[in-house]
Amino acid sequence: MFVLLNTAFGDPPIVETGGPYDALVNESLELDGSLSFDPNGDPIIRML
Repeated sequence: MFVLLNTAFGDPPIVETGGPYDALVNESLELDGSLSFDPNGDPIIRML
């Protein structure tokens, strides 16, 4: 998943990935960023 963030002005977005997460070396790990937000109210655009 790629996240595009517009941080040209204001405070940076707050990233909340859930967790804690455990994974072995070379094992895929899926993070849940659904609780992430921008304190300025700017949209966060997700690209899968």
